[in-house]
Amino acid sequence: MDPHCLFRISGRPCNIEGEYLAPDAIPEVPQTPASEPSRDDWTPFDSKAAFRAAELLFVDSQMSQGHIDTLMDIWNEAGQGPFTDHQDLYDTIDSIALGDFPWQSFCVRYQNEASDDDPNTYPQWMSDPHEVFYRDPHLVVKAMLANHDFDDGMDFAPHRVFNKNEQQFDNMMSGEWAWEQAVRLTPFRRKFTADDSDGSRMK
Repeated sequence: MDPHCLFRISGRPCNIEGEYLAPDAIPEVPQTPASEPSRDDWTPFDSKAAFRAAELLFVDSQMSQGHIDTLMDIWNEAGQGPFTDHQDLYDTIDSIALGDFPWQSFCVRYQNEASDDDPNTYPQWMSDPHEVFYRDPHLVVKAMLANHDFDDGMDFAPHRVFNKNEQQFDNMMSGEWAWEQAVRLTPFRRKFTADDSDGSRMK
């Protein structure tokens, strides 16, 4: 096994003011807008099967509207399909309440002058306005941190991993920005190597 060098910050729990909690203290969990739903609650989908069908059609295969309509026609002829058509599928997805933050938008347009003197030869995108839709990233991240589904799947401390002097990246907390935000607030760094008997050794 090749030795790996790992720099890691402790990720010690603190409160909203940045004050460290006692070792046995339980961090205050941010309040979500609504109570935690039941594991059997697939609202706004009628069932788990309907949710899985929506995930397959909309996320995994990204099926076209026409193909969704055809599939739902066949499904409903054979029995009760999860949706009537593509619009029913889209409306159901749009009605998901979890993380219901308002969409915002702004318009952008190409500003530089085109090199060609004849405006009729410009590509259409140069003259068209383009509308960009987004949700407030701050609110989205707060909702992610408060989501219990991520309890065991999120790094709360920045870290750096090196393999033969080459840095390895796997998520945002292994990146340079997260590390720089943290190390400027701490007077020391810990250095570990993954070749010790317990998987780490501080130097």
